[in-house]
Amino acid sequence: DTDRQRSTTMAIDAIIEGLKWLGLDWDDEIVYQFTRAERHAAVAKQLLELGRGTPTATEPTDLRQVLEAEQGALSALLAGRGTLSTDDRAKDTAVHLSVKEIEQILLNLTANARDAISGSGHVSIVLREPTGEDLVTHDHLILEVVDDGAGMDEATCARAFEPYFT
Repeated sequence: DTDRQRSTTMAIDAIIEGLKWLGLDWDDEIVYQFTRAERHAAVAKQLLELGRGTPTATEPTDLRQVLEAEQGALSALLAGRGTLSTDDRAKDTAVHLSVKEIEQILLNLTANARDAISGSGHVSIVLREPTGEDLVTHDHLILEVVDDGAGMDEATCARAFEPYFT
């Protein structure tokens, strides 16, 4: 439906009838791409910025504030699949990332956690200072997203940090 000139009621009805004729069914209401055009444009812009290596925020962003602001969206992302809790143990939560970058990180990690849960489960987001057991220095902040899913197999673990691997 993104071709606005050809996306007529008659054309849409023909597509729906064709799907029915093929025996293809859907389990919810029909979603039209054009209604999410702004979101599609924002994601495309993020991907282009990522590809160009656009610099991150020069001013610190408070990760705690972004997490608090996004908690409703993250809970909605889990809708029916799990519950969400946060555990904030960090003193200083300033990071050199933009709000959009933090939002994307939180959404991606929470979506991955949701997908790892069989049936219904729990996702916990923890902000904390590094300990001696962590592989980072003292001037970092740890953001953990933990779920009670089954975990990843070895093949998935081997590719987990590849760009665009899901």
